[in-house]
Amino acid sequence: MRHLLLFIVLSLCCSVSAFQIKDEKSYALLEDINSDISQTLSRVLELETDVGEHGWAVYLSSPDEELIRAGVIVEPKNQQVLSVSAEGVAHNLGLLPGDVIKRVQINDKSVDGNFSELHFNENDELNVFVNRQGEDLQLKLTVSKAFTPRWELYSKSSGNFQDNVTYIRDSDELSSSTSLIYLNQLQERINFRLSKIYQIETNLDNSDLKISVTKKAQTLVELGLLIDEESREVLSVVSGSNADRMGFEIGDIIQGIAVNGELFEQQLSSLQLKTGDELKFNIVRKGSALVLSSTIDSREVPSWHFSIKNEQDNNSCGYVTFLINPSEVSEIYRVDATKLNGETVSPYKVNYELEPGTHKFKLYDHIPVNKITPIVSKRRPFSRKSKTLVLKVEANKRYFLGAQYNRTDRYKIHKGLYWEPIVTKVENAECSLE
Repeated sequence: MRHLLLFIVLSLCCSVSAFQIKDEKSYALLEDINSDISQTLSRVLELETDVGEHGWAVYLSSPDEELIRAGVIVEPKNQQVLSVSAEGVAHNLGLLPGDVIKRVQINDKSVDGNFSELHFNENDELNVFVNRQGEDLQLKLTVSKAFTPRWELYSKSSGNFQDNVTYIRDSDELSSSTSLIYLNQLQERINFRLSKIYQIETNLDNSDLKISVTKKAQTLVELGLLIDEESREVLSVVSGSNADRMGFEIGDIIQGIAVNGELFEQQLSSLQLKTGDELKFNIVRKGSALVLSSTIDSREVPSWHFSIKNEQDNNSCGYVTFLINPSEVSEIYRVDATKLNGETVSPYKVNYELEPGTHKFKLYDHIPVNKITPIVSKRRPFSRKSKTLVLKVEANKRYFLGAQYNRTDRYKIHKGLYWEPIVTKVENAECSLE
């Protein structure tokens, strides 16, 4: 079975990055990459757990972005060019299949080795001496910065995560041959889409792009409930969460909470849980009193997030906050986020420090139930409709998000027309990721 020898940067659990791209088609391609990575690698992880030993992890690898690659396959024994890619140094140089490479110079210095394995830097002066159908030729090129995506995949059974692994040679093998097929196909799809993004952005004079994968290894411990703080009514239950396993349903009314046998009298949003906590809820469901209890369990949320940003971003950032004062006059109310850039986040988090760029929030409103017409307010359960807000964050700015109540559409709850997510205020705020 083949091994995968790769450059590694890990991306596990909830990672948030910015997209500095200009065209909507590029953004759509990037969304496709993120979805494809998560779905495919989760599938591989399941295969490896079923076939091999437990504890397998699947990682996405990172290229060396400063290196410009040859984009050619050369037969190592006779140095004959077998194929030339549509992009890369070899194509720009004018190499053709069938050429035999005799000598290579970079910046007037002779270099040895297979031409296909050479790496180049921007502005390198390249001279390649070849024989083409019996004729000796000298090909010259000043290397320009080109984009040749080289993202690959790697799988190993180690549970020790590192932030910036460089070059790893590992003897571990994939247990399932199907996994290798999935990984190779995913590599091709990633690189194809990245090439398309680069072509689109280059046409918009936005070719100075940096591609990154980040990893924040963490264990997520959360209840998985979205509630109305005033009425203590359950608005949403995260599938597979602790709350879901306890048996919570939308419309339940929380009457009391006990943690490890002690009464918890603060707001639920301030509840800090850890693995092993004994949790008990006294609730009312459709007029009947019930007790739901469970031992809190932790879970890993695998997600692999791919981002593109401009290299000039440095350590700048901006803030997004949900801490606003509800206004009955302007009919603006609080919101909670359950997803950011496609990744699950805690609905109790109210402040985010984000890199400049475009970010996508999945939001739920906190509009009082009695605002959604008196008739509907008496129904149980009432399922609030989520909305998506795409926000362009600028450096050193703070954005306040809220829910605008649409009084004229208050009857159209099933389509979610009774509210819209809005930016209520923008203010200057110094921010640095250092």
